[in-house]
Amino acid sequence: MRFRFVADKPIASSTHDGLGFDKIVRDVRTALAETETPFVYGLLGPWGSGKTSIQRLLENTYAAELD
Repeated sequence: MRFRFVADKPIASSTHDGLGFDKIVRDVRTALAETETPFVYGLLGPWGSGKTSIQRLLENTYAAELD
């Protein structure tokens, strides 16, 4: 049996999204767009669960809109 280890480093691009965070990013983006302010969202999870990766992917979706 062959093991594949994944580095515990946040990803910054959807091309490196091997865990399928893209759906979460789409859901968060939709929730943010449809929520009237003031409101606070939190991205919660244990250490190493992908919170920073999700934040970076979300940031990239907004940055792509500005280009």
